[in-house]
Amino acid sequence: MARPLDPFTEHVLELMPAPEEIIPKRMFGGVGLFKEGTMFAIISDEKLYLKTDDINRAEFESNSLPPLTFQKKDGKPVALSYHLCPEEAFQREDTMSPWAKSAIDASLRRKK
Repeated sequence: MARPLDPFTEHVLELMPAPEEIIPKRMFGGVGLFKEGTMFAIISDEKLYLKTDDINRAEFESNSLPPLTFQKKDGKPVALSYHLCPEEAFQREDTMSPWAKSAIDASLRRKK
């Protein structure tokens, strides 16, 4: 039997458009959120990061939402194509929906 998801992840899933289509998978100490076989979000340390690409990245950057980063063995930081979700998106499904849809679209564009 799979371990239950933590309360933050459960809350994020409740806010997602069509949550029944979202598959959470534990990975790298966090949770990846998948739709149609592609990962569009990462939950790490109770923060939600959404997939970005050349089309939607500017919206995240204009809102001062940083990318998810990690340090390589040599100590150099690496930024991933996932940016922090804005706090106001966590208010209701209708405030999360445009951000989530943007990330889902970015992940599907990458899949093509």
